[in-house]
Amino acid sequence: TADDLASPRGVLRGLGRGDFLVARDGTALAGALAVWDQDSFRQTVMADYRGPLRRARLLLGARADRLLPAPGQAVATASVACLAVAEDRPDVLRALLRHAYARAAERGKAFLMLGLAADDPLLPVATRRLHLTTRSRIYAVEWGEGVDVIRSLGSRPLYLEPGSL
Repeated sequence: TADDLASPRGVLRGLGRGDFLVARDGTALAGALAVWDQDSFRQTVMADYRGPLRRARLLLGARADRLLPAPGQAVATASVACLAVAEDRPDVLRALLRHAYARAAERGKAFLMLGLAADDPLLPVATRRLHLTTRSRIYAVEWGEGVDVIRSLGSRPLYLEPGSL
């Protein structure tokens, strides 16, 4: 809702009109997303590295901090928010993500976080780029009439708004 965007306590606080990217097919809206910088109220801090990333940091030496944040430092991340792609068109998502990566880089972000369900038909588009996969379980809980909303989704894949979790 408009309140989710406008309110300093809204679910999408900090997200502005200028953060949105829109894809058109002629005059029709083909897709949209927003690049959400949450640094003013939320940061992810790298605690430590293990396994291959720890070895990579050791091999890179002083150059490692330019590529990966040092332990204790914030990860320069923006989130994809409000993703919508008409007819699950891969070409539209590819174009939106290309511009989203550029927008995030302009803002000094090294990473872009996107949440897609395992059965989302657009997942292969997102996983073509270098990525880290996080697996989780999503539980649907409802009070009162919420069950109707859950049932109305049918078999459509869930869209996850990782920035608001």
